[in-house]
Amino acid sequence: MTTEEFYQSLYHDIFLKWILLNAQDYMKDNITCQVQEESDISTTLLFHTNKMIGRVTIWHNNIVEEEIKQKNCQDNLFYLHYKIVDLGQAKSLFKEFYQRLEFVVVMVFQHLYL
Repeated sequence: MTTEEFYQSLYHDIFLKWILLNAQDYMKDNITCQVQEESDISTTLLFHTNKMIGRVTIWHNNIVEEEIKQKNCQDNLFYLHYKIVDLGQAKSLFKEFYQRLEFVVVMVFQHLYL
């Protein structure tokens, strides 16, 4: 096993831990995060808001799926899948997913209070 292969074998665990370690920050944005499912091949995280559900599935082969749906509708508002090339790239794409989820929360709150 090369050094690069060794580090790639850790991407799933490191990326997952990084997301979960930031759970307190999500709560500040009125977004909850929880592990929905863990298996030998993947881990799925759920992000809940008042109106939306975000789902991030991290596969052990370093494929990541991100999606955002309304709670009362099965249509995807956002979907992205990618292979983790390096952790910087994965963090950047996750932040894009999170910003989209956060944007929907802000829009809902503005609508409620205007």
